[in-house]
Amino acid sequence: KMQLASLPKALRPKGKVKKNELNPIKRWNIVTGDKVMVTGGPEHLHGQTGVVLAVLREKKRVIVEGVNMRMKHLKQRYWESKGQSFMAPASMHYSNVNLVDPVTGEATRVKRAYLEDGTKVRIAKRSGAIIEKPEYKPSRPKNLIAGPKDTPSEDVLAVTYKPFADFGSLGPLPDHVLNSLRGAEEVGAGD
Repeated sequence: KMQLASLPKALRPKGKVKKNELNPIKRWNIVTGDKVMVTGGPEHLHGQTGVVLAVLREKKRVIVEGVNMRMKHLKQRYWESKGQSFMAPASMHYSNVNLVDPVTGEATRVKRAYLEDGTKVRIAKRSGAIIEKPEYKPSRPKNLIAGPKDTPSEDVLAVTYKPFADFGSLGPLPDHVLNSLRGAEEVGAGD
């Protein structure tokens, strides 16, 4: 704290740096799509289960479907008579949730191990069962059908520029370019 006070005001960091964000987590055991159970935080949330909708790694928080619901308010737009209000899940700290054991259905801690074929897996400490990572599903699937404005794949991969082969085919400069260059030289010489 003393070192920050000795710095000029312009060089001091702006805003507060939260202790939560100082030490980032290197290895996450919880990923989007996992089934988790709330084990910490407010008492009324304990024991609730849901699927992880998002993992906010910079803030060390997760959003769980159907858990920690809050009222969200949207501003009124000029064509609407009223703004909108709806229930949506709020984020919670990652330490308040644990993965659900696939065998017992209870919250469990996780360890990592390697199978004989070398694949890395997550193992439940409660029962020793393997917890599979959910398949990643992008929010917007790629459009697999090429439209009229899409470039064909063979044109994308075609090599159209060959620097050493094209260098000799440039030829002399056109007359209007040479005249403009000569005019610029004469103006520069008159100064």
